[in-house]
Amino acid sequence: MIRRLLAGYLSITLFILVVLEIPLGISFARLQRNRLIADVQHDAATIALFSEPRLEAKDAAGLQRVVDAYRARTKGRVVILDQVGILRADSDSRGAPVPARDFSTRPEVQRALGGDEAHGFRHSTLLGQDLLFVAVPMNSGGIVRGVVRITYPSSVLATTILRSWALLVGLALLILAVVIAVSFRLARSVLAPLHDLEDAAARLGEGDLKARAKVPRAPRELTVLAQEFNATASKLARLVDSQARLVADVSHQLRTPLAALRLRLEMLEADIPRRAHEDYEAAVAEVHRLSRLVDGLLMLARAENRPSARERTDVGAIVSGRRAAWLPLAEERHVNIAVEGRLRAFALVTPGNLEQVLDNLIANAIDVSPENSTISLRIEPPTAELEGRWTTVHVIDQGPGMSLERRVSAFDRSWRVGDSEGTIGGFGLGLAIVRQLVVTDRGEVELLEADGGGLDVCVRLSAATAPRRRPIVVRSAEGEGGSASEAARTAAKARVDQLVSN
Repeated sequence: MIRRLLAGYLSITLFILVVLEIPLGISFARLQRNRLIADVQHDAATIALFSEPRLEAKDAAGLQRVVDAYRARTKGRVVILDQVGILRADSDSRGAPVPARDFSTRPEVQRALGGDEAHGFRHSTLLGQDLLFVAVPMNSGGIVRGVVRITYPSSVLATTILRSWALLVGLALLILAVVIAVSFRLARSVLAPLHDLEDAAARLGEGDLKARAKVPRAPRELTVLAQEFNATASKLARLVDSQARLVADVSHQLRTPLAALRLRLEMLEADIPRRAHEDYEAAVAEVHRLSRLVDGLLMLARAENRPSARERTDVGAIVSGRRAAWLPLAEERHVNIAVEGRLRAFALVTPGNLEQVLDNLIANAIDVSPENSTISLRIEPPTAELEGRWTTVHVIDQGPGMSLERRVSAFDRSWRVGDSEGTIGGFGLGLAIVRQLVVTDRGEVELLEADGGGLDVCVRLSAATAPRRRPIVVRSAEGEGGSASEAARTAAKARVDQLVSN
């Protein structure tokens, strides 16, 4: 935008300069030509006035002193001729005897001998260049006693004209520099509110509902635009906040009666007849499903309204940590969890988002994995093919997998896997939460078909550079290793129990 404004300002300025300076330069050239001719005419008349008595007295030395004095002050050549056009003094002689050359054949000399002044430009065959000439007659009592002729190379006039053009060009460049500086400052002052509005719109699009644009004082159009944007952002924030509060309130209100209902059913287990035990288990399972659905809705509402606050995150450490947390539950179901690839990988992620994504994906993978199978957590750092953009995490199971149609719609909130495929039942809130968390951090998530069957959930995150390694000093006391390991296992077990209960 700034380039366009500058191009417009410069185009107008160049047009004005061309329209003004070309005629001005031509006028300057004509003025310099006329001024030079007038100066030479004045010089020739002055020399004729001082030379006439010396010419009549045949004072050759005096004539030579006059022309030498003029030559010392200027670049012109002066010759003094007698009444028949014979050379009597020449400024180019430089102390040598002046030969009696006949100049009467020169057109300007012929005209001056006729009593008229002559000036103009002509080409000298002898000198091989164009000359400016002025020939003035020396009159005494109406009789022509001689002629004074002054000549200048045309290059003298050309140099003067070029100097005038150079002055005009320099002035034009100075004007252009001033116009560029003023235009750039003006363009920045005009576009600064637009850039601020653009930044606010980008932050709003990334989920920062508190983003607002600065309202400029002028111009009026930008003031109104910024005010309308801020009003729209405020309305959007209120709508999203009200929706989030509604979902959160409904979820919180439902969790208490569902927990009470589950407790009542568990207390009635001993009084249920054997023939109704199957219906009892179905009712308990339905209560558990509703509890998971409510927790998923609450989690999804929080994910949708959580702004991105990305920072460099050790992906390998998080993947290893989630494997340790879920491994006890997986081993109970005779499923192994393996970490593959390079553990030293980093990505830009909001703290807590990647953990939640992996928890949902690993929980789904454990549910669909058959006994004696393996869930692979593969880490792929940025590669040359991806131009260093992504750090990729794969969660691969050996379950029944999904068809292409189901993989396309699996991230929809209302998506549900039918029991006909032998996979988990329920709503697709888990994958919807995964997509929301990944997209919030400007990443991508995709469902692929795993080699040999099963599902490959590919999570791509913005890659980050690895921090510089520093030496780590480990101090441990006897017995501390065992207690730390036991504390880690206890914390992991508590996390698994919490996720399973939800």
